[in-house]
Amino acid sequence: MVYVEVAGQPLVILNDISIANEMLDKKSSIYSERPASRMGELARFADTLGLHPYNQRFEQMRRFAHKAIGTRTELERYVGLFESHIRKFSKALSQDKTKMEETLRHSVLEENDTFVLLADQFMNHLDELGKPGVYLVDIIPSLKHIPAWFPGAGFKRTAVNMREVNVNMIETPFQWTKKQMHRVSRNRLSYLTIWKERRPLKENTASSGSDTGVSLLRSFFLAMTLFPEVQSKAQDEIDRIIGSDRLPTLADHDSFPYVSPLVSELLRWACITPTAAPHRTVVDDTHRGYFIPKNSIVIANVGHMMHDPSLYPNPDQFSPERFLDVDGKPAEQEPRLGVFGFGRRSLCNQNLSGVSKVVKDGVEVTPTVRYTGEIIR
Repeated sequence: MVYVEVAGQPLVILNDISIANEMLDKKSSIYSERPASRMGELARFADTLGLHPYNQRFEQMRRFAHKAIGTRTELERYVGLFESHIRKFSKALSQDKTKMEETLRHSVLEENDTFVLLADQFMNHLDELGKPGVYLVDIIPSLKHIPAWFPGAGFKRTAVNMREVNVNMIETPFQWTKKQMHRVSRNRLSYLTIWKERRPLKENTASSGSDTGVSLLRSFFLAMTLFPEVQSKAQDEIDRIIGSDRLPTLADHDSFPYVSPLVSELLRWACITPTAAPHRTVVDDTHRGYFIPKNSIVIANVGHMMHDPSLYPNPDQFSPERFLDVDGKPAEQEPRLGVFGFGRRSLCNQNLSGVSKVVKDGVEVTPTVRYTGEIIR
């Protein structure tokens, strides 16, 4: 645990996953708030589930989200939809491997689809919002009261543009779903339909996974390129168990003793949200003898946790075997305990969770590994 103050703001960085669980899970009632952001308020980012203030409405939203996608039983309602898009994705990728990036981002919906474009814009804005010191109003909160025409108030005009995207991210899918409801049967109700049946809560969850899912798929292709021996083992297992005349389905999940831990290793190795979303304390706390004042920002350094050699020997090596009980050696700690967040801010959809080396002129090319420094890698 590291404690620093930046411009008078207490900041606590958690590098140990056991301490993070003790504080953020077991004391979630006092560690589940989000840091205040004046720019986020102006742009209505607080309307999203992930950034919503920790209050009764948040609890209600989370209950609805968990009911819709929080259990394997609920996810079974969407199996047909998932597998349909998996087939579309596989077909599109096999037809033109040079357009992998476009296929990753647009395989679910049509290219240039409004939902995809809105999600891209939203995540770009979220990346900007997450960079400290970008907007002066977050340093001097009283600036939020100045008019947009005032010199130096460009953040106000930026906030208007962000707010328009955020509102559309909420309203566009919701209104589309309302129009589609009469066309579908009861056994094909969507996530937004479930929410609408209870009360008109429309907070934005459409962006969930729009960047994280794409980033995880990118990391998968990178890992299979860097570690072809892992790819060969996984492919051999799939061919041996289901053959080569069909694609695996979600029903095959428990039949793959190697592929399943491969997914766990991908979550650990890639760690696409290395600092996760910050928490904020709502009251003073003392933990392991250390005093943590109210309104401290608490950051779980998940990237370090997932590459901690005391938990995961040779952490840079992509090795699904680390999650198998082999020759009496117990499996290493499951990464889902950290990568999906902590406490009441953990993700509701965590149950959702063959490329060869690139050859150029007859020579294998190993790609350079470099992640960006944004919130989502």
